[in-house]
Amino acid sequence: MKIYYESSSHEIFDMSDFPVVIEDITSLFEKKWNHDVTENMAKNKSKLNRYYKTDMSIKLTLSVFADSAAEYDEIMDRFERLTEQDIVYGMPGKLWVDDYYIEAYIETESPKEYEELFYSVDNDITIYSTYPFWIYKRTCRFEITEATSTNNKRYGGKYSYRYANSTKHRYVINGNYLESNFRLIIYGPVVNPQVIIGGQSYLVNIILEDGERLEIDSREDKVIKITNYRQEVNAFHNRRKKGYFFKKLAPGRLELMWPGTFRFDLIIYEERSVPKWNLSQRT
Repeated sequence: MKIYYESSSHEIFDMSDFPVVIEDITSLFEKKWNHDVTENMAKNKSKLNRYYKTDMSIKLTLSVFADSAAEYDEIMDRFERLTEQDIVYGMPGKLWVDDYYIEAYIETESPKEYEELFYSVDNDITIYSTYPFWIYKRTCRFEITEATSTNNKRYGGKYSYRYANSTKHRYVINGNYLESNFRLIIYGPVVNPQVIIGGQSYLVNIILEDGERLEIDSREDKVIKITNYRQEVNAFHNRRKKGYFFKKLAPGRLELMWPGTFRFDLIIYEERSVPKWNLSQRT
């Protein structure tokens, strides 16, 4: 099992291999939902209104192995630099467990003083997340195509779609057991691009020049055009107005339709309360 912290500047601090390892990983798999109820004291019962969660804290103990005080200082200084930058700039890093990550800050640490008599030194840390879901990011890429496919063909791995017998009809797989957020990235040149996923139309009335792109993000309810000069233009009001535009993707196989005249990426964010269990790879 691979566990590491990726800072907002994309530097990696490994927590699952020498010289730093996690003493006990079970807290990574803890789950807690909050609940809201209305009490009925006359009938001695409560009515459940909803379950919710808005943040999460994870406590871990890192065991740091070092042959000298200088080596220990170097490890701890690097850890401090990566985690402190993220907090000061307000840009969360990612805590990874295999292919799943949670956006988080390392907000507290309690390192012990290095002593040569000890084989390892413990450092207690607290990881805090304002979006308490573990995410697996699945990317599907679609290219411009004018030809008609004559044979159905499946693609495995991260390109989770199947060619059907028309250039305008394909299938994508949401491998999660829940509805999933997504990010749709459409590349120019194109006028008024539309992609239909699972019967839901994502149409934006806008012109994209060659080199420009459009990003639809269901997590943030945003529609953004990025120009060739890397300027971000709010295209929220250019979206299709009928119905809820940022509807999540349903679980399972979804039919996908588009004209085939522009290329786009579909990123599916499969979210869970805990990382996917993988006992066979635990050490």
